[in-house]
Amino acid sequence: MVKNVQIPNGYKQTEVGIIPSDWEICTLDYFAEIIMGQSPIGSSYNQHEMGVPLINGPTEFTERYPIKIQWTTLPTKYCREKDILICIRGSSTGRINISNNLYCIGRGVAAIRAKSNSNNIFLEYILHYAVKSILKLTSGSTFPNIDTKSLKSIKNALPSLPEQQAIAEVLGDVDALITALDALIVKKRQIKQGAMQQLLTGQRHGPPPVRMLTGRRRGMKRRRARGTGAGGARRIAACRRSRRWRTWPSRSRMATEAAGSSSTASPWPSARAPRWASSASPGAARP
Repeated sequence: MVKNVQIPNGYKQTEVGIIPSDWEICTLDYFAEIIMGQSPIGSSYNQHEMGVPLINGPTEFTERYPIKIQWTTLPTKYCREKDILICIRGSSTGRINISNNLYCIGRGVAAIRAKSNSNNIFLEYILHYAVKSILKLTSGSTFPNIDTKSLKSIKNALPSLPEQQAIAEVLGDVDALITALDALIVKKRQIKQGAMQQLLTGQRHGPPPVRMLTGRRRGMKRRRARGTGAGGARRIAACRRSRRWRTWPSRSRMATEAAGSSSTASPWPSARAPRWASSASPGAARP
């Protein structure tokens, strides 16, 4: 029994799910150009930087940008800078990198280039999202392989170009935050590794100081004690309220009070007079 799904206003039901009414359902070849790789002649390969750098498969892939390992003097198919590279053969099918140069692409790789009606970064996120669909096309195969027809037939929801740009910016900000957090985690692991090496080998006795594990600087406690760090103003106010903070009268106030009183009167207000001023004359030296 199929339950009726209530569609919100401004949305519509499509074959890929419920999407905004102004979005379209398009195949990949409608908003992207697909260039299938073709391997050059093997005798043209070299590692002496002669010709054009070659990408034959996942060997040149990294986390994001490919690296140059070999070159060819007889290039066949090219990819441009910012093209999206995707592995289409073998166990690494569906893996994605971004071209950072002009490369010759072999038959294990396809280059996908945004057309004028699509944003390149948005297209990259679309392909990452569609990787599961791409892998379904190769399920059950001993040697996974995606052909041109299969790539072109992948269906996606396509918003307007300004909305594509806005979505790409939001997802890019999230990726930047994730990258920063990953870098912080790596740093903390290195700090932990250093602490373990010192503690487990006897180079340092006892528990490690907090600053070793948290990266806190030595001078932070001193700055906070002086009232220049975070929360310093609150601590100063608390000291004043608890009479631990002695307020010294200004010179002008001392002169005014001394002129209007007897020579033996103390220039200090009774509530604020220090202990040594209660029995000493105004001209007595401070101990």
